[in-house]
Amino acid sequence: MFGSSAYKKALRLIQSGRSRGDPECLELLQTAAKANYAPAIHALATWYLHGTGVSRNFTRATQLLQKAANCGVAAAQYDLAICFEIGKGVPRSAIKAYSCYLQAANAGDINAQREVARCLFYGIGVKASRPSAFEWYRRAAQRGDMESQYATALAYEFGDGCRRNVHAAVSWYRKAAKNGCEAAQKIVQSSDLNLS
Repeated sequence: MFGSSAYKKALRLIQSGRSRGDPECLELLQTAAKANYAPAIHALATWYLHGTGVSRNFTRATQLLQKAANCGVAAAQYDLAICFEIGKGVPRSAIKAYSCYLQAANAGDINAQREVARCLFYGIGVKASRPSAFEWYRRAAQRGDMESQYATALAYEFGDGCRRNVHAAVSWYRKAAKNGCEAAQKIVQSSDLNLS
């Protein structure tokens, strides 16, 4: 309970105008993290990742991310996956990155769902599988992820990982365009929407 209240107080201070990295907020986060409050552990990890109120320290950040991920924080698992993919604070490992993305995706993290699709599409840390990539892109697209909506449209247009479906492609291009995807907007505005 103490960890939760310290974390919530830090959030209230930031929402009321205190800057991220404020010394009092940092102290509250550290207190909450020491009490093993998972959201605070994740928040503190991001501060170490970005050097917010503390010196940037990728090793410390990934230690905290791992701890938060072990507590079931999907966003921490996603952030840890990025660290593994680019080699920040941990040795670079596409296999571990994919594994972390997959865990976060299965826990419902929409960004991780898109990244699982990307890994499956290109064979990053896992054997490439266009049908599996399509399923993950479609899952994230249905939840409103713009990049996944565009990828789903492309897949339907060309039958890449799925059966070709021009009507579905047009529908997904329109959704992606509406969400701000410039490439989709150009397609929607062009006369190429017949996609024959």
